[in-house]
Amino acid sequence: MNRSMRLFSVLALIFFIQTETQVFAVTWAKHFHHPGAQSGAHILKRTDGTYLISALLTNSTASSAVSMFTVTENGDLLWARDYFMDNLGLYDVTVLSDGDFAIIGIISDDAGNFNAMYLKIDDSGTILVQKRDNPLGELKCLNSITTDSLGNIMAAGYFYFPANIYFALVIKTNMTGDVVWQKLYEFSTTEDGYAHDLAATHDNGFIIGGYKSVYVPQRKKHYNISDVLIFKVDSDGNCIWMNTIESPLIEKCTSVLVTTENEIMALAEKHSYNDPSSYDLWIIKLNEDGTLVWHKEYGGTGRDIAKTIIQTQDGNFVVVGSSSSFSDQSRDFWVMKIDASGTILWERTYGGSGDDLAEDILETGSGDYLIVGSTTSFDATDRDILILRTDAEGMIEDCSLVGTSAAAVEQLSTTVQTLSGSQFDWTVTRVFLPVKIVQQTTTVDHICPEKEPVPALNILGLCLGLVLLSSLLLKTRL
Repeated sequence: MNRSMRLFSVLALIFFIQTETQVFAVTWAKHFHHPGAQSGAHILKRTDGTYLISALLTNSTASSAVSMFTVTENGDLLWARDYFMDNLGLYDVTVLSDGDFAIIGIISDDAGNFNAMYLKIDDSGTILVQKRDNPLGELKCLNSITTDSLGNIMAAGYFYFPANIYFALVIKTNMTGDVVWQKLYEFSTTEDGYAHDLAATHDNGFIIGGYKSVYVPQRKKHYNISDVLIFKVDSDGNCIWMNTIESPLIEKCTSVLVTTENEIMALAEKHSYNDPSSYDLWIIKLNEDGTLVWHKEYGGTGRDIAKTIIQTQDGNFVVVGSSSSFSDQSRDFWVMKIDASGTILWERTYGGSGDDLAEDILETGSGDYLIVGSTTSFDATDRDILILRTDAEGMIEDCSLVGTSAAAVEQLSTTVQTLSGSQFDWTVTRVFLPVKIVQQTTTVDHICPEKEPVPALNILGLCLGLVLLSSLLLKTRL
């Protein structure tokens, strides 16, 4: 090999080492306008690497639907469909082990009775299963869904028997919606129980998060004084332990996560009975047996609420929600990254002139984030969907939506009480659920266009290449 070829080979090696390990993260912000008002947004990754976005849709005719559309990693729209059902209420969606998607929620009939609904759709949006339940009593809420390691589906909500109290409700079905078991959980004759979220544990059990509140039988009145409720059940729905975390304020658990270390992270909203306009985010960490590890409050002077918490690839956590503490009275997306002890690593806000409510987040394989929520900003004729793709630090390059926040962190007095609740089976009749599918025209506005950051220098690779080049030049001189 002559001298020129050696020099060319070393320079090519420098370039290879410099660029081989770089990750090119594209950041953007896009506004998806769809006929009707959308809320309760979720995001899931599909088997082909694209993303499924869902939201609860209501329109001017009082119709309701689960609105679903798919986008590429750059936010390009693939298809959009609405699944209309009679009087649809709260819902949730999850991806199944076979690559299909399960949707659960509540619907009501003309008599005002609430039923559970179950849909299974494939990757193209075609309905595979559609069912509804006719319970004895009043199903009030069914708005959280997850899966276990065997592919079964778990859903959580709450239920009311007339002239009685509210019960936390957990349902287990197979992938076609056939019930494996359904259980109601009672705490006492003077306390209501509500389940709002659940997460699978590593031993095929489940952690359920919600709250309990006071019920006075003599007055037949349910009081809005609540404490965080967290309990664990095994794969058959038997209660393993049940705890409440109490403070002098009103608290409700909105989201739970089981970490890779088998610990529990719970999100809750906390506010004073005398000042319902001021909310703080409360994060609670528990051991797998329910023992309290730490708890901290985050927020400002306004309404600060979190919807979702995820564990990131580096072992830390990201929380998303909304805040009015760091803007001009309107609410903005609020995203905060914390470490395992609750210390804030960074925090950001994102928003326009209206209300922008972040509701879900997903970390991509490259370590950046997709954040989804609803917005009344950006000339929205109703409440639309806003999707952000940020880098690993929550930044969107050259984007005016990105702001800063400085949440205060506090730790108030808290007590943990162990409850001795009871559970019993619940029987329903399952019937066919009529669903109307409408393909919609969704327009996409680029608020902050795609930006591909220039990769930082690979210092180690560059130094190695320079050493090789120097060695070659030295040999050439000799």
